[in-house]
Amino acid sequence: MQIGTFGQPLWCHAHGDKMTVENFNRETNQLVLSGSVARLYISHVFGSQKEWAVDWEITEPNGKVVGSTIFSNTDLALAFDIISGFNHEELAKRYDAESASQGRYIRWKRYLNIPCPGTGLDGDPNISIWLSEPIKNAVKELLYNVGF
Repeated sequence: MQIGTFGQPLWCHAHGDKMTVENFNRETNQLVLSGSVARLYISHVFGSQKEWAVDWEITEPNGKVVGSTIFSNTDLALAFDIISGFNHEELAKRYDAESASQGRYIRWKRYLNIPCPGTGLDGDPNISIWLSEPIKNAVKELLYNVGF
């Protein structure tokens, strides 16, 4: 594993540690994480007990990047380090990650990128998150609210 200046994997932006829980609605199972230039929205897919809409936006000086994907309960639990394992072994091995799912996330220890690894520099179209206890606990509560 190649490690950056602040102890994060090279594919993860060092500002991932600025992400915090902005809003957590327990009644609607919606969570918003935000940082200085990034925002991640996690919301339960209506009518499904097993799927989550994961949307992100990054505002850079050159414009805004937005993305969206669907996570299963297991994807969400693996990505946010609630359970151990991986969905895409080859991707995890290629980047020395602990867990990965192609087109959704890559994670090493508490460093998470959605939807993929990046350069770790400004301008990447992915979002980096350092998984603090408040973030992990909010995601864990989301999952348990739907019977995971």
